[in-house]
Amino acid sequence: MPNCFKCAGDAQVIQFILVIEKAASEESCDCNIKLLCCQGDALILYYRDKKFKISSVHYQNYFESVRELPLFMFILALAIITATQQQKVSKMKNVLTIVARIEAKADKVELVKSELLKLIEPTRKEEGCIQYDLHQDRLNPSVFVFYENWESRELWQTHMNNSHLAEYMQATEGAVADFTLNEMRVIA
Repeated sequence: MPNCFKCAGDAQVIQFILVIEKAASEESCDCNIKLLCCQGDALILYYRDKKFKISSVHYQNYFESVRELPLFMFILALAIITATQQQKVSKMKNVLTIVARIEAKADKVELVKSELLKLIEPTRKEEGCIQYDLHQDRLNPSVFVFYENWESRELWQTHMNNSHLAEYMQATEGAVADFTLNEMRVIA
């Protein structure tokens, strides 16, 4: 398909393009897709200069917003989205989940919070970091929880040895009343 752009070389996107080309030639249908890419759990494509966003929420209905798209393209897009979601789920079973609970001393809550916030940006850029979210207890503001997902335990260990974590430890020395860390895995 000469006028098609595919993003990230994604195998499902390439497969989708090839199947659409074949089906379009068999149906004598115009297959003028100008842009096709993945965006989260959706496929975005431009067909006849109109944008279509197809996601798993479209499973139950061929919504008005996508009715101008040939039905076979819509069905194939849903099949690709489903396959991609199933791959994500199988990968998640190998993911290391970390739940870290930090309780600041009553007079050090703002110090600990500001230092924890400094960890977010550099950690999210680290290799293997899938998710790194900081939470603060609504009823007890001295309690913070990191919910993390890492591609592997080895990459998480690399994170644990990074300089920004050492800087946090030094800055909050004597300010943390309690710290608990749990290494979790998905079981269902």
